[in-house]
Amino acid sequence: AGGIVNLEGVTAKNLGGSDMAYVAHLNNWGEVTLNVENSTLESTYTAVRVFNSGNHMNNVTIKNSTLDSEGAKTFWVHNYTLADYGNDATKTAAHQALLNFDIFNGTNTFKSSDPNRVIEYGFTNYINFDGEGNQIISDAAELAAALTANKENISVVLVDNIEVPITSLGEQTGGSGEYKLGGESTKAITIDLNDKKLNITTTYWSAIGAKNNDALFTIKNGTMTSTGNSAGTWNAWDVRLSNCNYAIEDVTFEKAVALDNADKSTTMKNVTITDTHNTDTYGLWITAEGQTVTLDGCVIDMTPASDGRGIKIDNQYVAAGSEKKVTLNVANTTFKTDEKAAILVKNPAGADINLKNINIAAVAADSDFAVWVDEDAAAYADLVTVTGGLKKVEGAGDAVVGTQEDFAAAV
Repeated sequence: AGGIVNLEGVTAKNLGGSDMAYVAHLNNWGEVTLNVENSTLESTYTAVRVFNSGNHMNNVTIKNSTLDSEGAKTFWVHNYTLADYGNDATKTAAHQALLNFDIFNGTNTFKSSDPNRVIEYGFTNYINFDGEGNQIISDAAELAAALTANKENISVVLVDNIEVPITSLGEQTGGSGEYKLGGESTKAITIDLNDKKLNITTTYWSAIGAKNNDALFTIKNGTMTSTGNSAGTWNAWDVRLSNCNYAIEDVTFEKAVALDNADKSTTMKNVTITDTHNTDTYGLWITAEGQTVTLDGCVIDMTPASDGRGIKIDNQYVAAGSEKKVTLNVANTTFKTDEKAAILVKNPAGADINLKNINIAAVAADSDFAVWVDEDAAAYADLVTVTGGLKKVEGAGDAVVGTQEDFAAAV
């Protein structure tokens, strides 16, 4: 037994009553597969039931579709769990059943009469979704499970403040130390903080990334921080965003941020970064590894730290000779710092820095020169180009380093 059903571009309805009225019903006596795409499944009971009490694989993929049911649940994995049914032999057999689902991908709409039971696993375990098909997360265990799934698109919405242990987010990457989320096939990870706070708890590094280096990791609409390690340097203290591409929007970081996502891009829009760490902390640290970083409408306010600093592009912990030029675009952004310039560069490969409408009036050390070249990298000062602002070598007085065009653009 077994088989494959493909539903693409169809509307299918079962209006047969308030019990057993399924649009699609999978009995896994043999491997079965259901693929639904660009379709609508409507039922007076439950749109899809996966009767998963056997020992064969169930494959279900749903994309860009709507499941709309008048019953309490619209997608039901009818699996006998230890708390639900049967003698010990029955329970053991049920737990051997195999599931291969791709439905939690942020492209679907799930509707039922009970918003707390939209997706049901067994008889007592529920997975909830918002109106746009994003998984609703209420605790750390749910979040960890969602973020470590091997799905093409992972999209979650927080409905409470959550403290998630970083050790629950898969395995730590040797050497670089980040926890890579999703799977090899994951193309996008989205965390909608929903005006809540996400705290990554750890006694050491709080570094995250994606198993697929080309994935886009989006974080939006709330507050983020981590416990980190106050005794460590930036790589141990900061919220580290590693190895993939990032889009950060409308987020307040209550801790410094580090970008060690070599050769990748990061955009930050309407982002605030602040910190209280009193050890020469930079609000944003960018490793010298070829990234393109764009800030628009941001605030880097490190004044709560008594010696807070702005942005640093630096080759610390980057192998000598492997440094790459960094591109940094900053627009409509305010800096508030106690030490150094708004932007400090120490990179033998240089940097291309483009500034537009930045406010450095509250940069205590220098409200004229937006960019300093670190005095230890003075030999590479010509490799740091600045458009829309002034640069100089740290400690070199007010001597402008750059071309006449740079100066004209700045003034």
